[in-house]
Amino acid sequence: MVVASAVYKRSGLIPGFFDMMKKTTISQMPPELKAAILKVNPDTTKLQLMFEKDRARMVDFKDIKEEDIKSISAPTLIVNADKDVVRPEHAIELYRLIPNAHLAIFPGIHGNTSEKSPQFNLNLRHINMICQ
Repeated sequence: MVVASAVYKRSGLIPGFFDMMKKTTISQMPPELKAAILKVNPDTTKLQLMFEKDRARMVDFKDIKEEDIKSISAPTLIVNADKDVVRPEHAIELYRLIPNAHLAIFPGIHGNTSEKSPQFNLNLRHINMICQ
């Protein structure tokens, strides 16, 4: 399993994140993400609804119990960026809770840990070789 920019408790996000999310509008959504969603369903009303549900889900996020995180048995690669909205310290905490976990923190910002990032793909291939 690969998890990118994963959060299990509110304190894992940068200070001010939840206040910022309350004020976020659909105009701030990355254009690539909008385009990908509209490609699947071109109804802009549904896009707006999805955005509002996602924003509410983040604003109302509740911590996940450490016992539940510790119960993850699948081999897990945790990836994060060093300037992500998820603090690197939080990624390290998550890594320490999951048995069989590996951790990769890449230089960059939120989104640099996606398959669209050439550096991420290069690092992921290297990590895959190490973890086998």
